Amino acid sequence: MGVVRVGTASWANRRQLASGWYPRSVRTPAGRLAHYASRFDLVEADTGHYAIPAPEITAAWAAATPPGFTFDVKAFGLLTGHPTSLAALPADLRPAGADLTTPCAAATCPSRPSRSSGCVCTRPWTRSRTPAAWARSC
Repeated sequence: MGVVRVGTASWANRRQLASGWYPRSVRTPAGRLAHYASRFDLVEADTGHYAIPAPEITAAWAAATPPGFTFDVKAFGLLTGHPTSLAALPADLRPAGADLTTPCAAATCPSRPSRSSGCVCTRPWTRSRTPAAWARSC
């Protein structure tokens, strides 16, 4: 039988922060993620949709979570067909013909030696594209 993972769309959106769900002693992003990960085993990270996160950022996410924790990372907007500013690309990826898949995967899915957790890259749905258009673009 398959594994069912449970989580939410973020660990740090404004409503969560204002809700009182986090203990008052938890004041840092790493602390919030660690607290979140003590109660859920999956979270969506949409930051990668807007800009490719630095490997140091995603490594910090990995360090703040236990083995088995999974990040559902939204794919970078350029990979999903959404309008994306060239300024959102790292400088070394701006030349024509640059391969975006390898650096994006390395940044959003850091290696986690001795951990069994994973990373799922997703493509957010947009009303401007039909299911048939998504199938053709994959």
